[in-house]
Amino acid sequence: MFEIVQEPDYGGSMSRTIVFVVLHGEVSQEDSNQLTERGKEQVFELARSRLVSAPSRVYSGSNKASKATGEILAKELFSKTQQKDCLKEIDLGKKKVDETLLRELLPQLWNNPRFEPPSGESLTEAQRRFAVCVNQIAKVHPEHSVAIVAQPIVFNLFYRMVVGGEPQVEDWLYSGFASCATYEYSKDGWTLIMPPENSFLSEPIDVSSSLPSGLF
Repeated sequence: MFEIVQEPDYGGSMSRTIVFVVLHGEVSQEDSNQLTERGKEQVFELARSRLVSAPSRVYSGSNKASKATGEILAKELFSKTQQKDCLKEIDLGKKKVDETLLRELLPQLWNNPRFEPPSGESLTEAQRRFAVCVNQIAKVHPEHSVAIVAQPIVFNLFYRMVVGGEPQVEDWLYSGFASCATYEYSKDGWTLIMPPENSFLSEPIDVSSSLPSGLF
């Protein structure tokens, strides 16, 4: 799967790009689209930590939590924001995602990365889509740094694609909100510089805290 990210057939000259992939701040169990007040403060703390350094642009999907996270980071780091649909979370095939749907589909997705929900996408497809999107972003910012705000599943799918190995449900469940992973992109492909980090937070919270109890 790593070849998808490397894009070995790309023949152009390209310098290195530093890419900060950020997991949005904490969301609540009641509304996974909205940052909690603690989630907003987590993003402010991330900006103050300087783990994300001088991004020329902050990209996010259109999800409210991702968008709000990107806007806070951009304002605090004197950058600009841009939304891209290809940065969205995995598509489960339904406009409304409720607890019943999560309980039905998520175990199947993590047990079989190629399982495809009706009208949705598999983990493998989401991984490919997100990686292509991040590649495109990195290419237009040579010799600069950019920040990309991601939602939990695709945040971890990209990490696994770069470091290798099959996606693990534990990676997702124990991801910390407002975590930041740092990567370098060059003509030789992707390199992990720093794994996901959120130890700088005064109240670190992981993704499992926002999920229905007993989901896994």
